[in-house]
Amino acid sequence: MACSKFCVSQQHSKKVFYTFLILLFLLNVGYAQRKVKPYRCGYAPKDFTDLKTNFDNMTSQFGCKPGEKIASVGASNGAVEAQISVFIDSLDWTIQDIDTACLNRTEFKKVLDYHERLKGQPLKASFELVLGEQCKTNLQSDYYDRILLCNVYHELSNPKCLVADIHTALKASGRLVVMELMATKIGQKKRDCGHRMLWEPDFVNDLNSLGFHLEEKLTNKSVFTFFVFSKS
Repeated sequence: MACSKFCVSQQHSKKVFYTFLILLFLLNVGYAQRKVKPYRCGYAPKDFTDLKTNFDNMTSQFGCKPGEKIASVGASNGAVEAQISVFIDSLDWTIQDIDTACLNRTEFKKVLDYHERLKGQPLKASFELVLGEQCKTNLQSDYYDRILLCNVYHELSNPKCLVADIHTALKASGRLVVMELMATKIGQKKRDCGHRMLWEPDFVNDLNSLGFHLEEKLTNKSVFTFFVFSKS
């Protein structure tokens, strides 16, 4: 039996309706994907549990202590520093980078707002943003208790001049903490960025020549190694 005009009209309406549902689903998926990345640069934990796991397994090993004045050199938009501040109060941060696309007040506000939402309350820390240069951190001299280089040393175009500047910025009792994925053979390169990975004996010798003494080496559940240097 042939379908009537009314039947054809019903079939057309169903097709339009289902097409609309599919489009709505795709729009929701796209929106959800956009929500996953609340800011432009850096790692964004999906929830508080993810944030806590990352802190326990990795960022806690920077050794930050309440009340310390800490500079993070090459910190991008300050996401790591905000994540640490969720769990450790009263940190006085200087967030430094040369990339203005990531380090700017608009981007950092997104970082701060996101992590305060995860914590459920404001972070008890202070944050200052500082733009640096290739061979100059623009940090205050003899001021910091701790300076961090979080997965950035291997990207420095002239690490010796920058580390010499960091030496000046640290207090006599200060600590430099370098987090890196170390090479297992000389000349090995990182897959994500193509930069040459650090060879530990050469890396430690370079830091020694610039006035630092390796005090402690830490490993954790992640693939990174943390090197804690004091001023020699």
